[in-house]
Amino acid sequence: MAVGTSFLAIGVLFACFVQGTLSRDVFYQSATLVLLAACAFYIMFRTGLNLKFTDPSLTVPQMLAASLVTLYPMYSADGDRAVFLVLLLMIFLFGVLRLTTRGLLVYAAGMLAAYGFVIYLLWRFKPQSLDLRLELLQWVALAVTLPWFAVMGGFVSGLRKRLGKSNAELQGVLQRVQASESSLAEAQRIARLGMWECDPVRLSASWSAETYRVFGIDPARPAPVGDEFLRLVHPEDRQRYSEGVGSALRAGRAFDGEFRIVLPTGEIRWVHALGQPVVDADGHTTLLRGTVMDITEHNAKEEALTLARDQAAAARATLVDAIESLTDAFALFDVEDRLVLCNRRYQTFTDFDRFEDIAGMRFEDLVRSSLAKGEVIEPAFQGDVEAWVTERIRRHRNPNPEPRVLQLGDRRWFQVTEQHTRSGGIVGVRRDISEQKQIEQRQAMEHAVTRLLGESETLGDAVPKIIQIICETLGWDCGACWRWDTQDRLLGCVESWSVASIQVREFVALSSQQRFAPVAAGLIGRVCTTSEPIWIADVSREPGFLRAAMAAKAGLRGAFAFPIRIGAELYGVMEFFIRDVRQPDPALLAVTRSIGSQIGQFIARKAAEEQIRQLAHFDSLTGLANRNLFDQLVAHALRKAQRLSTPLAILFIDLDGFKQVNDRLGHDAGDRLLATFAQRLRECLRESDAAARLGGDEFVVLIDDFSEPSQLVIVAQRILATAAIPFLLGGEEGHVTASIGISIYPDDGKDIDSLAKNADSAMYRAKQAGKNGYRFFSASLEGRT
Repeated sequence: MAVGTSFLAIGVLFACFVQGTLSRDVFYQSATLVLLAACAFYIMFRTGLNLKFTDPSLTVPQMLAASLVTLYPMYSADGDRAVFLVLLLMIFLFGVLRLTTRGLLVYAAGMLAAYGFVIYLLWRFKPQSLDLRLELLQWVALAVTLPWFAVMGGFVSGLRKRLGKSNAELQGVLQRVQASESSLAEAQRIARLGMWECDPVRLSASWSAETYRVFGIDPARPAPVGDEFLRLVHPEDRQRYSEGVGSALRAGRAFDGEFRIVLPTGEIRWVHALGQPVVDADGHTTLLRGTVMDITEHNAKEEALTLARDQAAAARATLVDAIESLTDAFALFDVEDRLVLCNRRYQTFTDFDRFEDIAGMRFEDLVRSSLAKGEVIEPAFQGDVEAWVTERIRRHRNPNPEPRVLQLGDRRWFQVTEQHTRSGGIVGVRRDISEQKQIEQRQAMEHAVTRLLGESETLGDAVPKIIQIICETLGWDCGACWRWDTQDRLLGCVESWSVASIQVREFVALSSQQRFAPVAAGLIGRVCTTSEPIWIADVSREPGFLRAAMAAKAGLRGAFAFPIRIGAELYGVMEFFIRDVRQPDPALLAVTRSIGSQIGQFIARKAAEEQIRQLAHFDSLTGLANRNLFDQLVAHALRKAQRLSTPLAILFIDLDGFKQVNDRLGHDAGDRLLATFAQRLRECLRESDAAARLGGDEFVVLIDDFSEPSQLVIVAQRILATAAIPFLLGGEEGHVTASIGISIYPDDGKDIDSLAKNADSAMYRAKQAGKNGYRFFSASLEGRT
């Protein structure tokens, strides 16, 4: 156990090192200390040195060594010290079944003092790695937990000792009873019976020596008869004796009875008398003869046996009370793997309500009963129930020191620990770890959502996966995301996920087709009204739930939903359904509130990133690309043209007469003209073409994927025509024309700067030629100018 625990501790330290909580040196030092301590104890156990100590198990030394080794990395860690508290608690639990309550309390006090000293050292020398409030809270939690475990451990240990003592006493009593019964059997074998005869007519009797011995009378005296014998019978039994003898004398019937006699010494004995009448021809009893046996010792044995049985029943009742007081499920199986004893918590795993109904059942039958109640089969055995039953039996008959985890159909999780008894049976304990599992699952779910949001580019990428993660983690059947349309003031389903069930998928499909305005009822309506997560145990009975009939048809009952908010504004609602009634889970609702907040923050962050990208790459007035984005587009197009040896054209556009319109009608009118021209310019181009505003009334167009310059002429003519159309500017008309210069790759330039410069030069030639026209760049003409 020490070696196994040591490797477990090293594994935890390594996990802390991987997570960056422990430095490499501290991890190596701590691991070395653990291995040295494990080797030391291993050597002591293998060589028998431990037998020289009062406690051969060396429980306290092992706990002290493990605690000291754990406190060192706890102090050296840069944070996340909760895992070391778990190790300390595991170390403490190591001694629960070995130490007394007093010993456990003393050790708990020492452990708390040591932990407090570590907190002080951290506060004094490493305050930057210390969350003092958290550490103090953890110290308080440990201070509450350790004494409780100490008291419970001492109580269980005391019960075990008392039970062992009671069993030993019971065994002794049973042995004495068996010895007495053997003696009695031997006495019956040799027929130690007293013989007697009585003549009722002559009032005479004859006794054997054994009869004299039984009645304690001197054999030299005559055998007493009549009233003299009756005085030997105990006063309380005389009437019963007289009735039996009288019936034998009057009717000639045999009698058989037990009664007490009082010896001359005052001693009281029990005797068993048998009498057989001798009847003459006239039917009169002429003689009584029979036997008498001293059964005093036999009756004493019967009383002792009854007492022993009562003590055994009391011991069993004590054992039953003890196991019923356990918070875990307990079961004991004999060597034939049949159930001998269990508590009520274990009975809940079967289809039976009484222990009498399952007593003596084989473990295999109990497994099948648990499967009938929905026990979850591990993934490796899915679809093969018999293989899973065989594996469960194998694990049961070959117990592993390490606990195994078992999940039932009601989503309860149990930690199963089994071991052999000295008699060859098996004792098993199941500890409910459902709450721990739920916490782990919900933490994993929240972390998975956080990671997914961090890796996703858009909400559309993230939401379907988030719905699936929540459903699969919690075991729910379907979920959907509803988005609030601020323009229509309606909610509509945008994403959904469901299990492979026709009815559930039909419900999801019908739900996604609906759009409605939320009211202060139902599931989504209450979320929208309160902006808080809402849980409904059974939506089929919820009056305000509009889809109640659809949900009932799909067999969906339990439901919960939570809002997605961006600041104070409602973005949407996520809802989830399951096919059974499920009572509210406040802890889960708290997690969903956090998830809803994360999604809202993701949306806000992406919106901000999009706004920044828009400002960085687009002209705010016209919505066209700015110079920065246009340069990137041209650079990309040039690389493509160079790779494919295709042409590329730049059209440089300047509006003629824009300044006059701006001066005459004002800057607002000029801005509207520029925005309108930008819209007209887009309509003149293909989707693959790019247009940008360089500033003022200057625009530029990138055109690739053309075969003849004549195609560029068509585009230029469209631009000239659309520019010449009057612009309506607040009751006034604005008139402008356009001058366009065109340069083509690779003849007019092989880089952005040369192409732009030559297109600009061609544009000025168009202006010199009378404006409202276009010119292609010509190196010879530019040389003459």
